Amino acid sequence: MILNPSCPISNNLESLVLDEVRATMEETDLRQLSICQHLYKLYLGGEISNLPEHHHLPPNLTKLTLWESRLRQDPMPILERLLNLTTLYLCSNFYSGEELVFSANGFPQLKYLQLFAVYALKRLWVDKSAMPSLKHLSIDACLSLEMVPEGLRYITTLQILEIGSMPNEFMQRLQVINGIEGEDFYKVRHVPSISFIDYWDG
Repeated sequence: MILNPSCPISNNLESLVLDEVRATMEETDLRQLSICQHLYKLYLGGEISNLPEHHHLPPNLTKLTLWESRLRQDPMPILERLLNLTTLYLCSNFYSGEELVFSANGFPQLKYLQLFAVYALKRLWVDKSAMPSLKHLSIDACLSLEMVPEGLRYITTLQILEIGSMPNEFMQRLQVINGIEGEDFYKVRHVPSISFIDYWDG
């Protein structure tokens, strides 16, 4: 595997893709990334035993993708302390738990967040003053998710909300149909652009 203490990686890396990893990525291996002061983009594809604490991750990271990570513990307490992160893709069962919590003052620079195919996820919690810079939120194919979080109403910077390939009941809660607002529409009323897309529809 590329992350091997006997063969250290360059601290001049700006972008790194670790994809289709056959063995589980160990926390001790990922800690090596903390030396990469110039690493801005990181893609991790494959199962991860545990995420290292934020101070063991690249300090200047702006874009992070987690794919098929199958994390068992909510990673938000770690990820939300990456102060320069602007783009976060959380995809394809990156997490096997039922709840994610975005806490107050977390993700201060985050502008784009995508949740894609996180099938076990049922509940999102967004505290007031979490993600204060968020402009674009995409929720795609998170088929167990019960509703959008109450805390979205406090993210006044949110400009675009995309809902893709979600159950009809979930989408209807966010729509105005025949002049009647869905029960969750008040949470997103302030968002200028809301779109509903079924990527799997013929």
